[in-house]
Amino acid sequence: MGLISRLFLLSWLPLRLWLELFQTYVWRPKVKRSPSRDTSNGGAYGKNGAALDREVDVTYVSPEQLDRLNEAMDKWWSPITPLQGLKAMNKVRIPIIVQAYYKDVLEQDVDSSSLSAVLQSETPLQGAKICDIGCGGGFLTEALVDSGADVVGIEEDEYDVLAAKTHWKETRGNEKKGPEYHHVSVKDFSARHAGEFDVVVCSELLEHLDDPMGYLPFVLKLVREGGVVVITTNNRTLSALAFAIAWLEHVVAIIPVNTHHLHQFIKPEEIDSVFRSNGFVMKDLIGYLPIGLTARLTWRLQWFLTSFTGVWYAQVAKKEAA
Repeated sequence: MGLISRLFLLSWLPLRLWLELFQTYVWRPKVKRSPSRDTSNGGAYGKNGAALDREVDVTYVSPEQLDRLNEAMDKWWSPITPLQGLKAMNKVRIPIIVQAYYKDVLEQDVDSSSLSAVLQSETPLQGAKICDIGCGGGFLTEALVDSGADVVGIEEDEYDVLAAKTHWKETRGNEKKGPEYHHVSVKDFSARHAGEFDVVVCSELLEHLDDPMGYLPFVLKLVREGGVVVITTNNRTLSALAFAIAWLEHVVAIIPVNTHHLHQFIKPEEIDSVFRSNGFVMKDLIGYLPIGLTARLTWRLQWFLTSFTGVWYAQVAKKEAA
């Protein structure tokens, strides 16, 4: 990033902070609903608006789709994409999911030393059936498959999920059973696959939705009795404003500006309220943070687990027997 661009980001920061605080604590902006999907290019919805729950097929990509698919591939898998920081987050997301699976689904005693031993095995999630909600280009989905899980990734953006499927096919081929990708909404997918999964993961998604608390019950519907849901998101705190927005978006400019907004961040107790109303019991609350925050290390963010949940956190809940 050039000097002029960096100075512009820094000069804009005071106004950005004022706007974030105003929209969070004084006047929350009205939700701007997205227009209806264009279904002419094979999207997830048919002519009558019904969802087509189908596995993604990249055997043939039309010329009209190819340019947008290439853009999505660059967005997710280019070596210099800003989303590489999200990929690096797997370093903390996989241990959180493994711990939840062993401790809360298999109900095994897992301390830090035994968890470390499990993680060192090639397939710590062998036998687990996992659904990755909002899988995007497949960063976490592929890591879950590599950990031995049987994984279904669902995504509403047609080109993101095409990029995910294409990347697996181009880099792995038939080397091993890959993830099953579906281009469908969570509402429609949950209507067909309720209670099918040991673990359902919704990672770094809720804070970007217009109505996350209305979305979450459809996520929970996919979990079987005795299974768990793992949510990762941002906390609505001044610490998150200072770190996730001011520092990462303006000072070191690792994340694109306006990626996050404080009023869209969610407090753990708000998610726990939805858990309890849907028959889930919260089992764990874990914080995580990135290090390596300089422009020189932009593409080498490293994440670590912490007891501090004021910026990023993972929340694990178990579905109790009816």
